[in-house]
Amino acid sequence: MTIRTKIENLMEEDPEVAEVLESIVETERSKGEVQWADVREDASSGQWGRLIEKGVLEESGGDGFVLVDIDEVEDVLGISGEGESTVDQVIAEFEDEQEDLDTSWSIYDKTVAIFGVFLIVFGYRDEDIQAMFGDAINLAVDPLHQGAGLEYYLIVLLLAVLTGLYSSYLQLYLMDWDWIKIQQKKVKKIQSELKEAQMSGDEGRKEELQDEQMEAMGEQMKMFKMQFRPSVWILVLTLPLFLWMFWTFSTRFGGSPHIDQMPVLVMPFAGEMEFSESVFSWPRFLEAWLLWYIICSFGFGQILRKALGVNPTS
Repeated sequence: MTIRTKIENLMEEDPEVAEVLESIVETERSKGEVQWADVREDASSGQWGRLIEKGVLEESGGDGFVLVDIDEVEDVLGISGEGESTVDQVIAEFEDEQEDLDTSWSIYDKTVAIFGVFLIVFGYRDEDIQAMFGDAINLAVDPLHQGAGLEYYLIVLLLAVLTGLYSSYLQLYLMDWDWIKIQQKKVKKIQSELKEAQMSGDEGRKEELQDEQMEAMGEQMKMFKMQFRPSVWILVLTLPLFLWMFWTFSTRFGGSPHIDQMPVLVMPFAGEMEFSESVFSWPRFLEAWLLWYIICSFGFGQILRKALGVNPTS
């Protein structure tokens, strides 16, 4: 297998390998060899190990490593004689296309946010609101529990999977992941160049990069608004499920469970616990049903996000 094929395969598995290789090329050109300590800000230990394992890096004969064929690596990365890489080109081209990116919220986003605040403020204190959502969701839950014979811990598990599914899709379709990745590359590039300017004592270049860094902070605010938008929709879709679980299982705030027999769950280190019991003496709000939901939701959420590619660094 040629070096080009090895690099292309590695980049297909992990697109960030391109940036890692650029950093290695730059370091090797300036120092003659490279150690992981030189590029650890850009390369994880796993990425460094993969490059050695696949034969892209080899021992230099000294204390470090060198690329097996640095010219071929530069050719694959598209680094020109002026040092402009494909990463720089992609950033420039993408910024031209996304110059007028609109991250403002629609009237629907704002309405959903207001409704979410209402549910948070009043939903967990007002039993009538809890009963309204509880009775509505029971229309779907009762056939599962009474008709299909599913235990409540399995029903909570299904709700956690449902939460992970719609959360992943909302994050996927309400956010511009290409734009987010480009902004992350841009910030990383500025930080790397700023560090080089500080080490070389180039005050002029340092001031330019600091100005660029301030401009990038404005883009970071856009990114925050974009990332917060799906969170509002996820919150409003999830709160009714929480209200149903709270109304059904919890004894918090003097409430009483709305089921005939409280489910029992075996918790690690704690043994058998009823859903309404607090897992710890403090904080007492962490009841068994809530911990079970969090564990299921987090686990399946991570799997679904990975499957759908909902990850800005992937």
